[in-house]
Amino acid sequence: MGNKPAIIIRSRKPRPLSNQLNEDMGVFRTFGEHTPIRNQALISLSLATGGRVSEVCKVRWQDINFDEGILDIVAGKGNNSRQVAIVDGTGAINDLILWSSYMPDTRVYVFCPVRRGDKLGEDKAMTPSAAQKMIKATSTVCGISFTHHTFRRTHVTEHLRNGAALGDIQAQTGHKRAHTLLEHYFIFADASKRRKTLKNR
Repeated sequence: MGNKPAIIIRSRKPRPLSNQLNEDMGVFRTFGEHTPIRNQALISLSLATGGRVSEVCKVRWQDINFDEGILDIVAGKGNNSRQVAIVDGTGAINDLILWSSYMPDTRVYVFCPVRRGDKLGEDKAMTPSAAQKMIKATSTVCGISFTHHTFRRTHVTEHLRNGAALGDIQAQTGHKRAHTLLEHYFIFADASKRRKTLKNR
């Protein structure tokens, strides 16, 4: 696994949904010093991987391969583990690097609680309910309606729309059945667009 990097690198690559949420964490500064950086990293990683909120919350530093851009999801839904790509263009790697610079090297969990007074809490995973509460508060401040599942849905629909193989997205998200992806995530083209793409050669 990749070790926690010591160098802080900030990316200026475009971020589709992240760009709407904030610019240079301006929105997140409402919540303090440590909290905004953690929140930025959690949202970016959620967008970059399409992971479930329960999976993202319990990520450990040892699960992230910074060099390869790979995340090990350990004991995900159904107690199944898988490897997922941390997709480029979301800023997730850089946000994680920045957050790691605020964390002691002895820390195991990436997204720990932040206590009153903006102090780092215990070295344990942030709970999904706490993450959902944070995301709801961020949504309110941004004036944009979203939940954690919005990040997962965005991840899936964007890659389906861009022509990614259904099997790859299925492996990325941990869905056992391909029809679940098509039923809940895929946005079908209207008839005029289908007429162009489905024409005989």
